[in-house]
Amino acid sequence: HVVQAVEEELVLVHKRLLVMQSMLLEEKTRTPEFVRAHHLQAAIRALTDTANRMKRAQHSLFFATDDLLDDMLTFYNTSLPHNVYYYAPLRAILPAFRCHLDRRDQKLFLSGPIRRRMLLKLYACQIFIRLRHSCAKVTFVAMCYSAL
Repeated sequence: HVVQAVEEELVLVHKRLLVMQSMLLEEKTRTPEFVRAHHLQAAIRALTDTANRMKRAQHSLFFATDDLLDDMLTFYNTSLPHNVYYYAPLRAILPAFRCHLDRRDQKLFLSGPIRRRMLLKLYACQIFIRLRHSCAKVTFVAMCYSAL
C-alpha cells in the first residue's frame, strides 16, 4: 500500500507540473504589461514546495520541477518591471480592465501578438479619448454653473 500511495502522489505531482506549465505558457502569450503576477507568485510558491519535497525524496521529477521553476522565475522577473498591477493610480480601474482583457484574449485567440498589441493600443487610445471628453464636459458644466 505504501508503494501505491507513493505512485499516486507522483502522478498528482506530474499533473500539477503539467497544469503549471500550461499556465506559464498562457501567461507568456499575454501582453507583458498585463501578466497576472499574483498567479505567477502563487505558482512559484507551490513549485518551490514541490521541488523541495522531490529533492528530499531524491526523485527524478525534481529536475523537471526545477527546470519549470527556473523558467517561471525568469519570466516573472522579466515581466515584473513592465507590469501595470504595481502602479497605485491604476489599481482602481484594473479589475474592470482585466475582465475586458480576458474577454479580448478569448476573442483574439487566433490573432498574432502584433495584431493583439495594436488593438490594445487602439483600445487604450479610445479610453483616453473618452476620459478627456468626459473631463471636458464636467469642466464645461462647472464653468457654466460658476458663471450663473
